Parts: sequence; structure tokens; C-alpha cells
Amino acid sequence: MTESVRSVDPPRMELRPYQLEAVAAVAREHERVRSTLLVLATGLGKTVTFAAIARDLAAHGGRTLVLAHRAELLEQAAATLRKLGLRAGIEQAARSVGPLEQPDAIVASVQTLQRARLAGYARDAFRLVVVDEAHHACADSYRAILDYFAPAKVLGVTATPDRGDGVGLRAVFDSLAYRFDLRDGIKAGWLAPLEVRAVQVESLDLSRIKTRAGELAADELETELLRDSVLHEIAGPLAELSTGRQTLVFCVGVAQAYRLATVLRDRGLAAAAVAGQMSDAARAAVLDDYRARRVTHLCNAMLATEGYDNPQISCVALVRPTGSRALIAQMIGRGTRTHADKRDCLILDFQPGRASKLRLASPRDVLAGDDLPAEPKAESRKQLERVAAELERRRWIREVGVIYAAPKLDVDELLQALGSPDGGPSATPRQISALRGVGFDVADDLTRSQASALFGVLEQRRDAGLCTLKQARTLKRLGFDADDLTLDQAAFLLGAMSAANWRMSGTARAQLMAELPR
Repeated sequence: MTESVRSVDPPRMELRPYQLEAVAAVAREHERVRSTLLVLATGLGKTVTFAAIARDLAAHGGRTLVLAHRAELLEQAAATLRKLGLRAGIEQAARSVGPLEQPDAIVASVQTLQRARLAGYARDAFRLVVVDEAHHACADSYRAILDYFAPAKVLGVTATPDRGDGVGLRAVFDSLAYRFDLRDGIKAGWLAPLEVRAVQVESLDLSRIKTRAGELAADELETELLRDSVLHEIAGPLAELSTGRQTLVFCVGVAQAYRLATVLRDRGLAAAAVAGQMSDAARAAVLDDYRARRVTHLCNAMLATEGYDNPQISCVALVRPTGSRALIAQMIGRGTRTHADKRDCLILDFQPGRASKLRLASPRDVLAGDDLPAEPKAESRKQLERVAAELERRRWIREVGVIYAAPKLDVDELLQALGSPDGGPSATPRQISALRGVGFDVADDLTRSQASALFGVLEQRRDAGLCTLKQARTLKRLGFDADDLTLDQAAFLLGAMSAANWRMSGTARAQLMAELPR
């Protein structure tokens, strides 16, 4: 059928400062190259930004083609273009722009705009081709369209310029025009601050799961995640930590999503699952219930990633281990939008007790960049400069309110969680001495694997800028909840207590907590 091309009177819409910078940067790049890339984190308005570029182009008689691969993205792009006063049509399956129509912009499904449908357009029909979710642009289906419209400039927009198949986006895009990422958005106040909490799932064993194409085998991973012990070990902390938050739970498969939703309902939560196999009406009903808060915990198998927009989400639970940084970024991005009813977004990162040989990605990769080398060589100046820059980035992240916390366990609880000696090699006297020196009351029969696990917790706390265990224990004895305090906060409290001769009323302690440096 012929798609109705609609427009509205252009509203007065002021772009945000970074969006204005992005529009100007794209214009500069297009003066010297054919194709360029724009990277804006989820929630920062990439659709509005490229729609503004299309509006400027239309004012000079130029037409824009927008390519997307999902129905939600097509509708979102067309609606935004129309809000800015452009006449926009959609090319998707049976929907087609009529031969007599001359819209300012056409939003097309990549799957539809192939062969005969593509040949129906003149090669010079568009001055600009926008590739929405541009990390997909290396696929042959995209390249065929870009090659066909060779005279047009190309703009790729994405929140995650990473690809799981290792094909670099430079195969399609000549330059990076502008980047405003998650940290920039949080620092500037356009995105919600994040709190990231790691949750150890001791019974989750990924050590025997195969990898395929650089990712964990989905069928084997889901089988492991469906084990009752794993499900309940996930559901407990998930229910406890996400109380009062609209929570989006990412699962690896549909069976896991449905089963985890059932377990969460058994714990009294208003949980539901949503899947692509559902009818449109059934899926819409569940999503409506979630938006209306009749459902508080929505379990999905990668259905609510690209194009799903619900600013009320204030907790994202990552219950699908992955090696893909881009996938982690997409999942986190569902909770970064600001909303009047939320102060921040909690990210729950469920980690296996026994990891796979594949290096798993984590929110830390998205928020803090690559891991530092274990022992940087002093003679490598470039490496030292990179380490210094990375340390600065991590310091900056903490300042803007992003917290990466170690599993929130009391020291004694942590030792209990490690269990009895596993029969492996004993810890060395040096390891035991080092652990006792930093505040762990460890037994003489500690095993090497247990010592390694404890050192791992110390590393997580150190990376997060949290106080030492000795400081935490001292403050706990003084009546403070100290597990998640930073070094500066612990020093502030200890200094105040020392000045008061280590005696202070409960009211005074509460006042001190309210005055903690941030």
C-alpha cells in the first residue's frame, strides 16, 4: 500500500549544546569526506540530532534517506522528523511512498530497500543517507544501499560503535565527527547517575561452556542459567536490591526469561516476561502494564535493547554473561534516561562463581575504559601516559556519581561464602600475612583459591575507590554503615570521631553521614 506522507507545522525546538556541536561537526566532516560517524550515548537524542540535520538539508532542497533495521526505529525516526516539520514517509514491506510523492525524508527498512525496491529510486535521489544504529552498517545489505546512492553523503549514528564480529566501522565510515558518551552525559546532567553493584552467583559455572564466534554458546549458557540453584541465587539479591525500582532484566533466552519471571513472582514481585514469539497484542499488553507500573520487573531476551524507550526504568539487571562491551552498553542504556521519579539507575551485574575462558565484559568496561596493565613498564612512556589517562578517567567517573561497588558482603559473611577449604593447595604464608595485614581474619588452613578470591575482592574495592577493610571495621565498631564508603569519606568520619575522643551520639553520627564528602 502507499504510505501517507505527513508533516506538521515545525515547532520551536532548541537543540542541546552538545547536539548543536554535533550538527556543526558533521557539517565540517562532510566538507572533506563522504561518510562520517556520530556517537551519542543512549538517551542523548541521536534521532533528534540527525532529524535537525535533515531539516537543515531540506531547507536547501535536499532529501534525506534514513536506514534502520527494526520497526520501532523506523516509527521513532519518522515521528521525530515530522515533529520537526518535515514531510516523511516510510518504506517497509507493504508500506511504500507513492511515485508522485516528494517527501523531505524517507525512513526505510534495510530488509525492504533491496533489489527492485532499491532500483525504483534514482541514484541521486538523496543528498544524505543516515544509518541509524550504525554499528550494523558493515553488513552487505547496508553496503548495497550505500553503494547504490553513491552521490549522497553518509552519516552513521550509534550509541555503541563496537562490533562483535571484529569488523571495524572504518570499513564504512571515513571519520568520527563527534562523540558524546555515557560519562559525558552523566557529567553534564543529561543522563541519570549510575550505581553499579556486582552480585556473585557462586553456583553459576561457565567454565565448561563453549564459545562460538567470540561469544558464549547461547544454548549451553541458557541451560546453565535455568538450573534451579542458579535461578534462586539470582532471584534473591535481585528482589532485595531492586525493591521500589522499575526493573528491566536481560536474559539470554526466552525460557530463562519466563522461568526467572516465575521465580520472582513466587517472591512476591509483580514480574512478567516478554518475548518476540508473543503476538503483537500480547506483547503490547505486557509492555503497557510495565509502563503503567502494574509490572515492576520485566524479563526479556534481548527484546528491549535498540529502540526501546522507557525513562521510568531505574534498575537494569544483567543476567546474561557476555563478552561484548557493545551489548553491555546497549543494556545499560535502557536505564540512563532521566525521569522525575528517579534519582539514579542501579545496574546489577550478576557474575559467575566460575567464569569461562572467554573474558566477560562488564559495566566497568563501559564506564571506565579498558583494564590497566598489571605491571606497566617504566621505559614505555606511551604506556605510562595511557595508564595515567585511564586513572584520571576512573577518578572522574566517581566524581560524576558512577559507583562500581564490590559485592556488598560483610567481611565475616564473605569468608562464610567462600566455604570450607576445597582440598586444593594451601595458601602461602606470604598470602595469609598479606590478607591479615589488610584486615581479613583468615584461618591458617586457607586455600590458595580462597586467597585468590579474597584478593579479587580487594582489587574490586581498590578500583572503586572504596575504603580499606581496616577502616570499614573500625567504623562499624563505631556504629557506622561503612561497606560502601570511599577512602575520603572514611577519613572524614575517622577524623571527626578522633576529634570527639571516639564518643558520639547516634544523632551526631547521623549528621556526620549527611555531611559526607561526595
